[in-house]
Amino acid sequence: MDFNLTEEQNMLRDTLGRFLGDRYSHKSRQKLIASGEAYDQEIFSGLAGLGVLGALFDADHGGFGGAGFDLSVVFEELGRAGVIEPFLPAVLAGGLIAEAGRTNVVDEIIAGTHVAALAHGEPGSRYDLSHVESSAVLDGAEIILTGRKTHVLNGAQAQTLVVSARESGEVRDEEGISLFLVFAGGEGVTVVNHVNVDGTSGATVTLESVRVSVSARLGAAGTFFFAGNRCGALSDGALRRGSWCDGSGQGVDHRISQGPQAVRYFDRQVSSAATSHGRYVDRDRAGAFGCDKLGWQSGPASGHPRASCQCHQKPNWSRRCDGSRRMHSDAWWYRYDP
Repeated sequence: MDFNLTEEQNMLRDTLGRFLGDRYSHKSRQKLIASGEAYDQEIFSGLAGLGVLGALFDADHGGFGGAGFDLSVVFEELGRAGVIEPFLPAVLAGGLIAEAGRTNVVDEIIAGTHVAALAHGEPGSRYDLSHVESSAVLDGAEIILTGRKTHVLNGAQAQTLVVSARESGEVRDEEGISLFLVFAGGEGVTVVNHVNVDGTSGATVTLESVRVSVSARLGAAGTFFFAGNRCGALSDGALRRGSWCDGSGQGVDHRISQGPQAVRYFDRQVSSAATSHGRYVDRDRAGAFGCDKLGWQSGPASGHPRASCQCHQKPNWSRRCDGSRRMHSDAWWYRYDP
């Protein structure tokens, strides 16, 4: 396999890097965040004009990229500059919309004139991606959506929300979850904005008996969990796409590290030695990969709230928590050293 970038990818990287180097300094980024604006519309439109959003979609969906290397080129440069504009929602929500064949919406996303946001996470779901309590009830030619979504990236700026809701099954069942296009300003939709630790905009979305047409459903009923993983919206790959900088604006944080670089979690640095041979995954995925979560032995905590543990059952597994005040088990990230 050839890991070298193509001429077009090199041109995209260089063009994007020059644009951000000239117009997206750390000082301007901090000033933007302090202003209370979620992002700079002029910068976002300029990047769309350069074709950056088009590079996130393949030709079948109106773009000219969409492959892993295209995504890595774009998000590496965005992460290097600490860009807070809504590019990750374009991949997450836009990818699902594109898979459903809604080309008119995708065309607007690529043009930078439409922001769509994925509303999937819920209170209490933690890292359980199939935990969906929001309901979708069929009522004639309409579907009634009720529920609450949290940490919706750029949800307060989106014109369209891609909402997951359960049409059948129990709360944690993988089957029975569907996706729906919801107008963010529609009746019964309440969006409350908040600022994330990295300066990006998040939101809590409440749906109170929101009525949408049956045609608002994306894809077949009850298949979102599998379709979402297929297109990368729920996978660890989506997190790796989300390169972001903390408040210092230095370097790229992929949240899940596979390289020797130092990684920052909530403005606290994990040494390069701790990440040079492994990858960080969440608690549930660690269990799926074979780590016995029983028999953890806590190590000493020092400095900022932090601890390290070793798993005696699986000696290649370790876990650490950075920046957590509660030391709750759900706050841990696990690392595997092959």
